[in-house]
Amino acid sequence: MTKVYAPNKNYNGVSATVHFVNGVGETDNQSLLRWFESRGYKVEGEAKAKPSAKAPAKSKAPAKGKAPAKKAEETTPPAEETPEE
Repeated sequence: MTKVYAPNKNYNGVSATVHFVNGVGETDNQSLLRWFESRGYKVEGEAKAKPSAKAPAKSKAPAKGKAPAKKAEETTPPAEETPEE
């Protein structure tokens, strides 16, 4: 786990899902480590925050055997008109 040091050394609480006690929290989530560093927290440990390679984009094609999702206008019934008096 990588230690994260809050700017407030007396901070006790949860920030970005990380529990802090006396200003010290721990996480291995690289995105959170970068987020904390960008906001003035000190990050140290065996897994110093490094930019990670982006995962390849998922295909937008529907899975085999599944129909594509319907658009909102296809699934929403038309509004009923009320007759005027």
